[in-house]
Amino acid sequence: QATGGAKRKLSDKCAILADIAEPPNMKAAFDSSLSFAALATQLDSIGSATGLSFTNKDRRGNVRGVSLTGWIAMLGMAALVVLVLFGAFMLFKKLRGGPETSGYTMVVKQAHK
Repeated sequence: QATGGAKRKLSDKCAILADIAEPPNMKAAFDSSLSFAALATQLDSIGSATGLSFTNKDRRGNVRGVSLTGWIAMLGMAALVVLVLFGAFMLFKKLRGGPETSGYTMVVKQAHK
């Protein structure tokens, strides 16, 4: 807290307690997890644990892109095929008119006077 324009520094034990009690900045944590560097770090750690390489690196060792090989590539391609087929089906269904115009006729009955 500022008192008279001067800032007071907490003792080490108080600073640890304040760090524990203070709620984390969730937006900053979420934004940092979406960065390419964070993704590259996570893929490198998974790759080192599994023995597979998920990243393409240049001569300096900087990550230049993501690489899918083996079964991961097959699963990725299968997911892409399923997505394209689903999109084509939904487009066909939308252009055809959907279930509300698929030959069903609604009958409305009125009471006789």
